[in-house]
Amino acid sequence: MAVKATGDDGRPVDISGQVFARLGLNPSGGPGLYLDPVVGGVVSTSLDGTTATTDGQGRFRLVTGPVPSDAAQCYAITITASGLPTYSVRGDWGQQPSNQMFTLSPPNPSTVQPCP
Repeated sequence: MAVKATGDDGRPVDISGQVFARLGLNPSGGPGLYLDPVVGGVVSTSLDGTTATTDGQGRFRLVTGPVPSDAAQCYAITITASGLPTYSVRGDWGQQPSNQMFTLSPPNPSTVQPCP
């Protein structure tokens, strides 16, 4: 599931995505494997106090309150789940980050483009 964020002056940012507990090694040497969807994880941003909870497949949708377009570019996404390390990365997520998958251990993506 991709993370998608959109926002303009005074509009909410709408983020959806999928969270996994682990990123495992691929035995065939390809890209890592997303393992163990996180059920009941809490996703938030630094934009406001809105949170979303991951479902049985680790999917979530979070819609913030209205934010200015410049704030919709640079913010932190934080994900917490019982028994797992907290994920939190601040950066220029942009208004439409797409095809994002999150893992909590190791944290992935671990960096995004720095804020201007």
